[in-house]
Amino acid sequence: MKKLSFYIFIVSISISLISGCAIQNQSSFQNDLSMMSARKSMKDYMNIRDEFIRHAHSKDAEHLYSLMSPYGYNKQDMFSFFEHEIFPFFSDYKTVITPDVFNIVNDEGGNPGYTMYGFIETTKGKKKPYAIAIIEKGNGFAVKNIIVNKCFKGLHAGC
Repeated sequence: MKKLSFYIFIVSISISLISGCAIQNQSSFQNDLSMMSARKSMKDYMNIRDEFIRHAHSKDAEHLYSLMSPYGYNKQDMFSFFEHEIFPFFSDYKTVITPDVFNIVNDEGGNPGYTMYGFIETTKGKKKPYAIAIIEKGNGFAVKNIIVNKCFKGLHAGC
């Protein structure tokens, strides 16, 4: 009888712990879902990403800066960043490889957005990773940050 009581005790504790975890996960999922539904369409984010990539490939620093300027970055520093990091990365760009992984983010001001983790394919068939943070700023979008040639484990498939 003692073994049966002990077994029932262990099962009830386990169920309580599992239920608590499920409630936490559900709440977290509901928070993520409500945060996602408050944002603009994911297609809008992908369009901004594609626009950034097109202009990076064509070495249009002015347009890239306009996408990032809502954050008040120093123009000269950004042009140097584009010249040394962004233009070389996208110079041999052929296409974006999907699917992307999206991470829900907010900037310092609480503006909603996503960080998109993906790959481009070069004309020679090489996959190169990038991460780009796009935020809803005012009535439009702004690129908060872009990191190229860095593979983020768990966010880029195959790292």
